[in-house]
Amino acid sequence: LRLSDREPVEAEGYRKHILLDGEELQSDGARVQVVVIEPGDTIGDHFHQTTREFYIVLQGRCALTVNGESFVIRRDDMLLIEPGDVHRLENQGAIPFVLLVFKTNGDEDTHWPSSDN
Repeated sequence: LRLSDREPVEAEGYRKHILLDGEELQSDGARVQVVVIEPGDTIGDHFHQTTREFYIVLQGRCALTVNGESFVIRRDDMLLIEPGDVHRLENQGAIPFVLLVFKTNGDEDTHWPSSDN
């Protein structure tokens, strides 16, 4: 696989390159993707009901807030986001923040509290 062969998907505050999806992984709801957050951009508060996300930071540093607790994550950090964890990412650095994300159990499972009714 080559990242450059995958078309980016633009979203509010970030873009992602889906490297492998559930069909390719032969696992419904699984996904491997690279997420890029440009300097000054934010992925706002959101959560997943059934999805687990495993992050590996590839480049940069970012403010991460999980369930109201804030951290700074940087290259080589790894972490697990559990279902129900409300989390947000804000790139306060000078270079793009790049994250490798492994997702399980989660097609269409992102919920944005500010827009959910």
